[in-house]
Amino acid sequence: MKRLRKLAFSCLCGLLMFPTFLAWSQGPPNGPVRGPFWSGSVRGFRSNVVIAMKGITVTVGAEKKAYICYDTDLMRVALAWTGEFLEFGNTLSRIEWPPPPQVKGTPIFGTSPGPGWGHDGSFEDPREHHQGPLPKDWAHYEGLYVNGDQVVFKYKVGGAEVLETPGYEKFNDQLMVTRTFQFLKTSGEQTLLVADSVEGTALKTDFVGETAPTTVSGTGGRTLTISGVGMPAGTRLETTGDGRLVLKISQAVANKPFLLALSSDSSPAGFVAMREKHLVDLSTLCRGGPAHWTETTTTQGTLGTNDQPYVVDTLTEPADNPYHLKTFFGGFDFFNDGRAAMCTFHGDVWIITGIDDSLKHLTWKRYASGLFQPLGLKIVNDTVYVLGRDQITRLRDLNNDGEADSYENFNNDTVVTANYHEFCLDLTTDREGNFYFAKGGTPGVGGPNFDI
Repeated sequence: MKRLRKLAFSCLCGLLMFPTFLAWSQGPPNGPVRGPFWSGSVRGFRSNVVIAMKGITVTVGAEKKAYICYDTDLMRVALAWTGEFLEFGNTLSRIEWPPPPQVKGTPIFGTSPGPGWGHDGSFEDPREHHQGPLPKDWAHYEGLYVNGDQVVFKYKVGGAEVLETPGYEKFNDQLMVTRTFQFLKTSGEQTLLVADSVEGTALKTDFVGETAPTTVSGTGGRTLTISGVGMPAGTRLETTGDGRLVLKISQAVANKPFLLALSSDSSPAGFVAMREKHLVDLSTLCRGGPAHWTETTTTQGTLGTNDQPYVVDTLTEPADNPYHLKTFFGGFDFFNDGRAAMCTFHGDVWIITGIDDSLKHLTWKRYASGLFQPLGLKIVNDTVYVLGRDQITRLRDLNNDGEADSYENFNNDTVVTANYHEFCLDLTTDREGNFYFAKGGTPGVGGPNFDI
């Protein structure tokens, strides 16, 4: 009977999307409760240009009014801004053709599409058609960890593993965007792209935490002031001939974190106070943190009547949930103990318990959030793999509190463009453990057929 019910659930799951759409077509009374990050393509401020195809936007700061968007294909910061988040239109309440969401707040700094770290002194984009991830020996995104409201990225630069966490902090009433780095092994020379569209005279200066902050001019009359804490010896801040601001690190020492701070306020007082900041070993934040989604939702299923060739049991969805989330199901699978995991189009994963012979007490627990339109899910050895538009993500609960703390990039070879129909669908494995999925293609060679 259990096997038949699992098969029936598989058939039913695809049908549940339609009544859910009708119920939520006008939008919930309150917006969805986001996690500390959101994944998806992002358009720029007052622009139709997509600034990150595989964007992960992290909410930073105590007031949660600042954001940093990372491009995981290129391991660059696409944009940092304050104020409002993103303009989604109807895309959080419907599944319909939309352009990618657009930045609503006030930009602080950003970079143009291209590698976020240099390779043999070059920032030239080596990718075919400038699409997809960088070569792995250049830079490669490995995933992220969630610890409370803090997000820690893990990636490789030239084979060296790096942890990085973004922040937005106040020092002596001066607000600053921060990027804290930690190389896990001592690394040779590295060059980081800090910002683009820097105007004015050429700059070459020694750059360590004890020196005075450096101010550069940007487009539109904006200025950007930069300083640091714990900078490796010999670090230099330079501008290039094409208006790029880069940080040249002669040698990064293993497990010695350092911080880069950027502010639109050029007052030196905050930077002086910042030098007293104690830098935390970032690896301590990669072991699991406090749970976000402590409330669960309970529904009651309906048993089949046993008058058909196989039994169809209905598992009632949690349309009314404490996080105001849409339940547009994208994929599901079962754990060995009979629990199920389901992903939803708007980026969440739920764990369902109580799938028994009565279905009277189905409990839905939010397990993960912030994924990029996941439409496939597979459980292998009781570990959840989720297929999104950007990658296959392997989810792990590091501290056994019922929530994913590790969002590992299992594979991100797919190309993402702004074409709406490039969905990645289904996820399955063969006997050898190989993963398979279907991907919507882009018309034309090497680029999207897309018009906003």
